[in-house]
Amino acid sequence: MGADVKIAENDWLYRRILGIHIKDGDQVSSAAFKNKTKKPDPEPSVDLARLTTPQQCLDLVPRGMGLIELQAKILLSLGFAIIHAPVPDNSAHCVIRGGHTMETCRKLAEGSRVRIRPSVRQNQGM
Repeated sequence: MGADVKIAENDWLYRRILGIHIKDGDQVSSAAFKNKTKKPDPEPSVDLARLTTPQQCLDLVPRGMGLIELQAKILLSLGFAIIHAPVPDNSAHCVIRGGHTMETCRKLAEGSRVRIRPSVRQNQGM
């Protein structure tokens, strides 16, 4: 299925987040695109919105996580590739490949918006 699914500029992508990934009300933090060591995640996971629903995305993870969304054109304009890479239990799964830097993390955060606010602040044994 992965090779057949093409991601278009107008596609929306979902990414799961914790409360620490939100700042100043509903502003997404660049930490949403970094790993636990606060370095850019080398291959962030997202879900292709047209293949799932927000609730289905959250049903795959511990309760309390939230969801942000961003349009594929933001990633593509920064030179990233979005690869459909289904995994068991998640046919919408994709990975973002490209030159992840602190600056691109910031730009991805600026281009994202909160879809479902998380109810947990940080990873508590998840």
